[in-house]
Amino acid sequence: MKRIILPILAVLMLVLACGEGKGPEQVVDNFLTACKDKDKEAALVTIYSGTEETGVQEYFHELWSDLESDDVAVEGWTEPEVVETEEVNEEGVDVTEVAWVETDVTVDEGGEEDTDTVGFEVVRTEHGWFIFDMD
Repeated sequence: MKRIILPILAVLMLVLACGEGKGPEQVVDNFLTACKDKDKEAALVTIYSGTEETGVQEYFHELWSDLESDDVAVEGWTEPEVVETEEVNEEGVDVTEVAWVETDVTVDEGGEEDTDTVGFEVVRTEHGWFIFDMD
């Protein structure tokens, strides 16, 4: 019995370590955690950089500038929730699915906390889920 269970556990751990099974909610949570921790590399891993044009990279650099200057700090957020999904079947596009994820994010701006609902457009490619846009 141990001969069967150990290989299955090893494969399961490998799959989990490689990020398989991470949904759009987890990508948003990972992004917000990276912003709170001011871990730019971890945040960049969640950002889409494929074939479709998006303004998320420019927005990210503006946000990161505020985070690095300590003008803004991410304090917390509610559990991200998928509110809608849509399949994409366009030729020449690396996106196969789009999900809209919302969460209430609390930020500290100069000593004043503010909580707003933030929407994330998250896309699935052959490499996983990535943030395509946010508002």
